[in-house]
Amino acid sequence: MACYNHLGLLRWVLILLFAGTSPEGVWTGPGASHLGGVSRDGRLISGIDAESGNLVVRNLASGEERRVTHKSGSKEFAYFSAISPDSKWIAYAWFNDDAFYDLRIANVQTGESRTLFRNEEAGFVQPCAFSPDSKQILTLLFRKDNISQIALISALDGSVRVLKSLNWVYPKKMDFSPDGRWIAYDNFAYERTPQRDIFLLAADGSREVRLVENPAEDGFPVFSADGARVYFLSDREDGPAVWSITVANRKLERIHAAATRTILLGATRSSLYYAVRHGGAEIYRTTIDLAVGQLTTRPEKIGEGTSVSISPDGAQIAWLARYGTENFGADSRYIAIRKPDGKIAAVTPKLAHIEKISWSGDGKGILASGSDGKGRAGVYRVDVATASHALAENAPVEENAGPLRVKHDELWLVAKTGEPKRVAKAATPIESIALHPDGKTLLFTAGRPRSEVFALNLQ
Repeated sequence: MACYNHLGLLRWVLILLFAGTSPEGVWTGPGASHLGGVSRDGRLISGIDAESGNLVVRNLASGEERRVTHKSGSKEFAYFSAISPDSKWIAYAWFNDDAFYDLRIANVQTGESRTLFRNEEAGFVQPCAFSPDSKQILTLLFRKDNISQIALISALDGSVRVLKSLNWVYPKKMDFSPDGRWIAYDNFAYERTPQRDIFLLAADGSREVRLVENPAEDGFPVFSADGARVYFLSDREDGPAVWSITVANRKLERIHAAATRTILLGATRSSLYYAVRHGGAEIYRTTIDLAVGQLTTRPEKIGEGTSVSISPDGAQIAWLARYGTENFGADSRYIAIRKPDGKIAAVTPKLAHIEKISWSGDGKGILASGSDGKGRAGVYRVDVATASHALAENAPVEENAGPLRVKHDELWLVAKTGEPKRVAKAATPIESIALHPDGKTLLFTAGRPRSEVFALNLQ
């Protein structure tokens, strides 16, 4: 990740946002990660090195960081991770060369690792927590058919026990109670509603209770160190905040105001650890002279999102935008369309996931690659007026980039004759580009989210 000069300003803003006891920034540098977990004693935190994709462990007291994995020169990378209660092991998701995720476990000290679970049909895995005895790993499996499963995977032999299957929208967070009896997780309260509640599932899968029920969106539950409380995020009342609920009597308490993109990581006896995410892909507009291969105006930010596309007549712009709170992986995405009058319309097809988009040739629809609620992947044609969708055969999602190409963080002009020419270099990776039919106006998306980790004193 790049270093941000305005980090100090951001920290003062966060202090104002989090009224009351000021949280302590425990990992706020350019390498801070929101994808890991905190050890039970609050000594270690795991994450990933964004540049190399390796798994790292950071000593929160000394600031020392150590790589657990040492891959280089491949497309593989580490993703979510969790540290065992005894701080000896770390379970982590690993994106392999076959383009799906393994569940692996490594020795924190030596880095020696092995694969516990590998199944292409369960293409995404998210280790969330170890059982108190460190023998089981509470893991989210997200299958190709868009069914998510709460599972326990043996840290010894990789055997799997599925406790519960859910619909395609998976929990944002799961956690083991310190006594090993319960699993806290969030999920949609009812079908066809955006409301999320907090549930307690017996660790043997035998029964379930609804711990938190409210019209608000409640998510990211973590148990207190003694198991008496569950901390969670909620957008009820005066905006996003950290709340707690006492398991025995359901007593609710508002703990702390929260920024919009907050993620709870875990709790120790003295502190609650959370990450705040900033930034992401932003949409820029500039002009270009294709004859000489140069930008002619300074890029201007016009919005936030990914996969930008310009309609065939040049009158409308479409991109993928996100709503709601963090949902890791498959974000809550919709199609934003900027009309000729400057107003932005939201098109929300009932698709489970949208990866990228482009305008259809007739300008009346959007081609979206993704999958529906039944796990059928492909390219869908979305009607702009009604948001209805249908599979579109032989209709690839393509950038209207003309002779321009992207190489990581560089924009290149590839003409029919002559050598390719580098047009521009961005500070962060360029995600997508779109060239206006006039051949002069260029849109591109670039940016990378960054994270900061904080500890809130609970005493």
